[in-house]
Amino acid sequence: MQQDGAATDQEHLDDGQLEAATPYRPSAKAIIAIVIGLALLAMVGLVRDEMLEKEALREEIANLQAQRNIALSNTRDIKLRMAKAADDKDQQAQRLAALEQERLNAETQKQQQAERLRQQIVPGWVAETYADGSGYEGFTDEGKPHGIGKYTQDDGTIYTGDWTSGSINQGIIEFADGEIYQGEILNYRRHGIGQATWMAGSRRVGDNYFGQYKNGSRNGNGRYTWANGDVYVGDFVDDYCNGSGRMAFANGDVYEGDFVWNLRSGQGRFTWRDKSFHVGSFDGGDISGYGERRYTDGSVEAGSWKNGVLVARYPHRGSRRTDRASDQSYISVNADWDANRALYGAYFKARENAIDGSLCRYSDGSELRVSTLSCPLNN
Repeated sequence: MQQDGAATDQEHLDDGQLEAATPYRPSAKAIIAIVIGLALLAMVGLVRDEMLEKEALREEIANLQAQRNIALSNTRDIKLRMAKAADDKDQQAQRLAALEQERLNAETQKQQQAERLRQQIVPGWVAETYADGSGYEGFTDEGKPHGIGKYTQDDGTIYTGDWTSGSINQGIIEFADGEIYQGEILNYRRHGIGQATWMAGSRRVGDNYFGQYKNGSRNGNGRYTWANGDVYVGDFVDDYCNGSGRMAFANGDVYEGDFVWNLRSGQGRFTWRDKSFHVGSFDGGDISGYGERRYTDGSVEAGSWKNGVLVARYPHRGSRRTDRASDQSYISVNADWDANRALYGAYFKARENAIDGSLCRYSDGSELRVSTLSCPLNN
């Protein structure tokens, strides 16, 4: 019995040693079960992640929807406020239009009352504004300007003076560019004898002209004074110095002779302020052609000149080689200039005396006080 038990113990001991010596090898079913378990765990994780993403997406969509609803609500509020503001603006515009109409009506009534009062005090006096923006204020006869009146054109030009059956023959013209003309007028143009002064705002501010006009331009004899002190007395054609004239410069220099389009051209004499002078031909404003220059020390340069430079010398007047005809021509030219200068002075003095008392005053002795321009001819 003991031997049997010992044999059995020995067998168990051998089996345990065998198991300890042999490694564990799971069966195929166990492996499959483990793989399936791991796959199920992975699927559960994926499903859980997808469910979490969907939940987050639903929350984001809900937030966006809420924001959209808030934006729509704000948009409706803004539209309502804008509509209300537009209504308020329309109402305000209507109130302003009504006030403006009331003002215009009151102004019209005031003008009508003033017109009725004026007609009672001064019969024939009107103040009218026309559709083109022009207007007339003054005396009328049979619906036409007649007597003292002021007509304003749509471009701002103002005619003030004595009217006859709708026409103005002499008076004052105030141009929009700052020029003020005072004198004779024909067909709304400067025509005859007159004086022009350029006031502040004009490109010729400070200049002054007195003389003849034709068809609105300086034509004939005249005297033009520049703001810098230069003075021209002589012939004008189409607003330019054209013909014979005398230019006295502010620095003391003097030119007497021919002009072409404001330039010294032709025969003339230029006297410098030191009393030396040049007699001869001029072209384009320069000394060009034959001429003689006499200096204060008595010396003489004669010959052909170009642009103020002597290019060829010739015998001068008074030398032994000169002839009597040259002397006589020189004396005659100087005598003509002296005579013309005296003639211009007498002419302008006579014209000033002739229009003094008629240009700025009327036959009844009243003065024309309708412009800021005083009558310089009466001074």
